[in-house]
Amino acid sequence: APVFRSSCDFQRGKALPPLKYSAREITSIAAHWKSRSGQEPTILLQDAASEDNFKLQAEGKQLLHIASHGFFTSAECQNQSEPRMFGATDSDFPDNPLLRSGILLAGVNCKDESKADLIEDGVLTAYEVAGLNLNGVEWVVLSACETGLGDIESGEGVYGLRRAFELGGVRTVISSLWSVPDKETARMMELLYSKQHDNLAVAFQQVAIDQIQKLRKRDIPDHPYIWAAFITTGAW
Repeated sequence: APVFRSSCDFQRGKALPPLKYSAREITSIAAHWKSRSGQEPTILLQDAASEDNFKLQAEGKQLLHIASHGFFTSAECQNQSEPRMFGATDSDFPDNPLLRSGILLAGVNCKDESKADLIEDGVLTAYEVAGLNLNGVEWVVLSACETGLGDIESGEGVYGLRRAFELGGVRTVISSLWSVPDKETARMMELLYSKQHDNLAVAFQQVAIDQIQKLRKRDIPDHPYIWAAFITTGAW
């Protein structure tokens, strides 16, 4: 069965499954980036991909790429019959959508009570992202599930993780609208970076065409769910 980059299990109190293809994705696109820009990328894998390391390393970078589990919990999805990361009652459920969306990083599965007093818990919420100084960041790629979702505010747009990165100063945010499988997402991201194209719209179009052609050659339905989860917002 495919592994999705979603936090559904974590929100129900379960440990998250490992993403076998995320490390390959990161090393592959890092090689593409170095070849194109001549710059040595900063790579954070496994335990190094912690919340505190991300906050320390993110500022001043030109591009941020995050391959992990993502989450967005709407008020409609809150089920009082199940334990969840925001509590089981309406009073525990935060009204602010920036507290109900984010990325899960290293340490989030840790059950070591001796580390319970640590400031960072591995849950990087959109609220925390909005407080970072990300001016100068050209791209942030959120290679995870449902990172483009949020609460819709009349006249304001969508409040969630992608809005948080824009508030932090990022010019362009690439995010997903639904749950995405680990293996296929890694492949899609490798294709995106290999296009070496300055125009993101053209690059995404080329990736979509490649994915569709690949599916058709294998006689697999080319439903948009498989290749169209990721969108681009901002000054792309």
